[in-house]
Amino acid sequence: MKNSTFAALAALLITLVGAPTSPQAHDHDEDPPFSEDDKKADKKADKADKKADKADKKADKKADKKAEAPVDLDEEEDRSPGALYAEFCSNCHDPGIAGAPKTADPEAWGILLKSRGFDALVLNTIKGAGLMPSKGACVACTDKEIEDVVKFMLDKAKVKHP
Repeated sequence: MKNSTFAALAALLITLVGAPTSPQAHDHDEDPPFSEDDKKADKKADKADKKADKADKKADKKADKKAEAPVDLDEEEDRSPGALYAEFCSNCHDPGIAGAPKTADPEAWGILLKSRGFDALVLNTIKGAGLMPSKGACVACTDKEIEDVVKFMLDKAKVKHP
């Protein structure tokens, strides 16, 4: 090959590919160096993320404890069967959640009363049945109050009871 042809090919190659450079110029895998301000901001963001995660975990634990802890009534609160029902029973029994018989369903309550009897309904409420916790989570309720709430629910369903 003649020198002029070689020079022309070399010029064409340099035009197409680019001139050779130092190895650092092609090193695209490395991030550019961070400034001190960038590093400080990054550390601050990491610290804030950790703090937020810790706060989230603490809030989750608090919510879990609150969900597990039975609700207690103050002595000054209305402890009538209707008030106790509204506070502890209505959330599940009004819509019939998790197999709870709907309060206004005379057929369901009639069947329960006939098959188990009134005393067994009261005892199941006191001890808990299915997903219902003992006393419907009203740990401050007396057995008599529970009995009165069961009567209240049967009355709402228009089911005769003792």
